[in-house]
Amino acid sequence: MTGGAAAFRLCYLDQVLIFLAEVARRAALTLEGLYRAHAPLLRRQAQRLCGPGVSADDVVQDVFLIAQRRLDDIDPDHNPGGYLHGVMRNVIRSHRRRAQRTAQREQAAGQALDLHVEPAHPVERKERRRKLARCLAALPDKQREAVTLVELEQLSVPETAALMGTSSGAVHSLLSRGRRRLAQLWQADPGGAP
Repeated sequence: MTGGAAAFRLCYLDQVLIFLAEVARRAALTLEGLYRAHAPLLRRQAQRLCGPGVSADDVVQDVFLIAQRRLDDIDPDHNPGGYLHGVMRNVIRSHRRRAQRTAQREQAAGQALDLHVEPAHPVERKERRRKLARCLAALPDKQREAVTLVELEQLSVPETAALMGTSSGAVHSLLSRGRRRLAQLWQADPGGAP
């Protein structure tokens, strides 16, 4: 064998070994391997960062669901733990936004539901009804219809949808916007005579 052929063969074998090492390194990057290596720290960090209304276990689960979908994008040479922590921060933000939206919807619904609680004194009841009538009159027609049918007439969402000739999803949307606006109007109304 000549010197050139031996050098070529050695160079080729080096490339094959490098390739096989790369394949083995990539094969070691499995979801199970990532989970075992990083889940305990991610869970501790999530417990510290989540805050109220957000479950650390749910956050960690979502992080690894995303990691499973993007496993091919994770480069083992560029700190997979850092990648997972970045995903965790984004997941926590998403969960916080969702918890905040849910709390706002529940608060608005609770305020709207409290509007028809009758005070004991007849004069207060009469003024409260006037105030409710003023606030309802300020709502757009479809929102007013949805709110009055569900909140005051105590119809279900499907019954309201059938009466309004629309879908249940549309009624939910109208209720959400109507309740929120009604609560704003209720708070802004000084309660004076019409």
